[in-house]
Amino acid sequence: MIGLFHSGAGEEHENEMSHENASILIAKQVPGIDMVICGHDHHEQIAWFENTDKEKVLVINPKSRAQFLAEVVVDLKWNNEKKSYDKTLKPNLVQISDVQKSKAYVEHFTPLFKEVEAYVSRKVGSFKKSISTKDAMFGDSPFIDLIQNIQMDLADADISFAAPLSYNATIDSGELQVRDLFKLYRFENLLYTMNLSGKEIKDFLEFSYNNWFQQMKSANDPMLYISTTEKGSRLTTMFFNYDSAEGIDYTVDVSKPYGKRIKISGLSSGEKFDDNKIYRVALNSYRGNGGGNHLTEGAGLTKEELTTRLINSTTKDLRYYLMKWIEEKGMVDIKCDNNWKVVPEKWHDTASKKEYELLYGER
Repeated sequence: MIGLFHSGAGEEHENEMSHENASILIAKQVPGIDMVICGHDHHEQIAWFENTDKEKVLVINPKSRAQFLAEVVVDLKWNNEKKSYDKTLKPNLVQISDVQKSKAYVEHFTPLFKEVEAYVSRKVGSFKKSISTKDAMFGDSPFIDLIQNIQMDLADADISFAAPLSYNATIDSGELQVRDLFKLYRFENLLYTMNLSGKEIKDFLEFSYNNWFQQMKSANDPMLYISTTEKGSRLTTMFFNYDSAEGIDYTVDVSKPYGKRIKISGLSSGEKFDDNKIYRVALNSYRGNGGGNHLTEGAGLTKEELTTRLINSTTKDLRYYLMKWIEEKGMVDIKCDNNWKVVPEKWHDTASKKEYELLYGER
C-alpha cells in the first residue's frame, strides 16, 4: 500500500505536526500503509516511522525541481506459514541532474520553447533599484512592500498580508521582463479581499511571527529557525508562510512569548487601530483558503467562516495583475516604508547579521 501525497513530511515543527505537511502524521497514525512518497516542502528525506500497529513505514521525499527521483525497490517473498508476503523496502534518492537530455524530446518542443521564450522576454517596465527576498527573511523589505502596495491598490484595502514566495530571488534594477515576474511572484494565487476584525488581524500576525522568529532572551540567541548540517544551513520553517502586514504600524517583540509579541500603534494613515473594527484586507487565495493555518489556528476562524468573510476574488492570478500594474507605472521606484520592525532592535541587528551569513554568506 503506497501513499502518494502532495504534502510535506511535517518535521518543521518539533512538537506538533503541520496539517499542511502531514505525511509523517499519516504514516504514524494510519495502519496498513507500507510507504509514503511525499513532496511540497522541498526537502529530500528518507526516514522510517512506526505506526499504531508497531509496523515500520517508509517516508521518502525527493525534494523539488526534479533534482532527485524517489526510487524504492520492493522485494516480496511468500510466507507460507503466515499466508502473506514478507516485504522488504530498499529506498534510494537518485540524483538526476546529470541525466542526458532526450534529443527527440528537445527537437519536438523547441518551437514551443521559442514561442514561450519570446513571450517571457517582453519588456514590462523598469525598476529603479534592485530588490531581493533575502532581506525579507529578517524584516520589512522593498521586495515585499512592492507586492503589499500593489495588493492594497488592486483590492482598495485597508491592510494587506504577504510573504516571500522565494528563498533567494533577486530582480536587478533596469528593464523588467515578463520572466522576472516569476521571481516576483512564483505561484498562481488569486488575490482575495476579506473582512477581518482588528483582533483577528493581530492574532493572524502573532501566529505568523511565532513560526518565523524564535523567542530570544539575549542578542546571542537564535532568531530564525535554522538547521545547520554538513550540507550547510537552511530554514526549518516555511518562508512562504512568513506573512507581514502593510497598512498598519507595529512592532514584533522577539523577547516576548507567542500571543504577546505584536503591538499595533495604529493604521499607517494615522487613524487609530481598533480590535473590534472590521477592516478590508488583501491577501492571496492560498492564505485566504486557510493555507498555512494563519486564519484558522491563528485568527480562530473555521473553514466555513472563511467563505463568509470573502468580499471579492480576482478572476486571474496575481502575477497577471502585478504585470499590468507595473506596465501602467512604467518606471517603478521601490521603497521600504518600514511600517513594522523587530525589537529589541540591537538583538535583531546582531541576529540578522549572523544568520544572514549562515544562510547566504557575507553581504
